[in-house]
Amino acid sequence: MNTYEKRLQRTLDAVHMKKVDKIPFSYSGPAYMAHSQGLTMAEYLSDFPKATTAAIGFCVEHPGIDTLHTPTISPYGLSMLWYSQVKIPGKDLPADELWQLDEKELMTRDDYRAIIKDGYAAWSEKFLAEKLDNPAAKMLPFIQSAPETAQRMAQEAQIAVINGANAGSPIESFCGARQLTNFFIDLIE
Repeated sequence: MNTYEKRLQRTLDAVHMKKVDKIPFSYSGPAYMAHSQGLTMAEYLSDFPKATTAAIGFCVEHPGIDTLHTPTISPYGLSMLWYSQVKIPGKDLPADELWQLDEKELMTRDDYRAIIKDGYAAWSEKFLAEKLDNPAAKMLPFIQSAPETAQRMAQEAQIAVINGANAGSPIESFCGARQLTNFFIDLIE
């Protein structure tokens, strides 16, 4: 069994509550990987081959890592999860700042009625297009780079990427779209 297989098997065994030789370590901190390898956040979020090289370098320097949550990231994914605009390093922020949610009330109470009437999926599609300028389309370069990134991580760093997607509930979306305080008030009322 090679290093990649051993690390992945250790993680899978732990998930299945089997005995393991050590507790597996699944790293999740892509912004620090970029920083530690000398990339600005702007580079890291826009040049996925370079970001992958940084992630590989980081993992080689830290051989205790068994698996990785994600070696690269798109801030537009956060926009799709939290239904808020995201300020982008090198565009809305200095090049080496961390991406930031720009939480504003984009959803009104009337949107709850639209969700009940038309369904969450229809409302969500319209909301993302009209209020957030279609972040899914902006994620396309990231999505297209993901298979090569995972392959390079496996071959060059001997690390499995174990989360190729993020999922959340409408609760997270409502928290961002309504603003957290407003959403909590909605829940109370």
